[in-house]
Amino acid sequence: MGIVPSMADENIFRTVMIDFIPFGTPYCDVLAHIRGGTLESVQLYGPIGDATDFVTARVVYTDETGATRLYRVCLMIHSSNRI
Repeated sequence: MGIVPSMADENIFRTVMIDFIPFGTPYCDVLAHIRGGTLESVQLYGPIGDATDFVTARVVYTDETGATRLYRVCLMIHSSNRI
């Protein structure tokens, strides 16, 4: 059984998943849009069979404040693109 974080734990929300990246997008183009703090890792996951036609990025920061910043930027961009 895994360890479940408590409300008192700190620096546990360090990962942001970004979907709908066009297939074939290179790492350098993804990294050009990532802001917020020091990165621990970035991984790109390709389409899952015929279920998706896009790439997903898994962005892990060394500190959760970076992940929070990127999340807020993504929310702002998503909100401004709504009709």
